[in-house]
Amino acid sequence: MKKKIEESAETAEVVEIAAEAVSDSVTTKADLPAEEKAGIFVYVGPSIRGVITNGSIRRGRKSEIFAALGERGENYPQIKRLLVSDSELARVREKLAKGEGAISAVYQALEKQIKEAK
Repeated sequence: MKKKIEESAETAEVVEIAAEAVSDSVTTKADLPAEEKAGIFVYVGPSIRGVITNGSIRRGRKSEIFAALGERGENYPQIKRLLVSDSELARVREKLAKGEGAISAVYQALEKQIKEAK
């Protein structure tokens, strides 16, 4: 009986060590930076002809969505900041409507850049 208890304790210890090793090596969705989490993103910035339209809905990781714009998007790095997750959409639209927060400043800077490019 004593031998079985010792074997069970050793087995439990091995399982615990293995579980710790797996948890250390696996990156969970919660560990990823916000822009690297896959999800649904909405572009809340001004429309840019031939690049992206206000209200566009995209699925994937923010970095992948921005990369898909290719060279067209490289001229407008603010696009990446103006791609917001569906869970943040209402709060961000409220801030934009009131002209509050950093997101509003990014929107205005991009709007100015678009006007100057015309």
